[in-house]
Amino acid sequence: MTTTTIGHRYSVGERVVLDLRAGYFMKTDSAFIVVAQLPPLGNDFQYRIKSIGESHERVALEHHLTAASMGGATADSFFKEGEK
Repeated sequence: MTTTTIGHRYSVGERVVLDLRAGYFMKTDSAFIVVAQLPPLGNDFQYRIKSIGESHERVALEHHLTAASMGGATADSFFKEGEK
């Protein structure tokens, strides 16, 4: 019998949005880039993420992240707007 392990949903370099309802304090928008995949915390994978508008990095749980998209806008235009 084999066991299938489900890995991280997001890859290093992928653009994600942090759910602000999760209690994170931020001075800028919620647009981030995945910097590193971290080991799981319980059943939830963790990521080191970096915002375009902040100099430091954060650690976030996978269920607090979604792939970056805003309706019909591309992730590139979303991040360019965050740099203004």
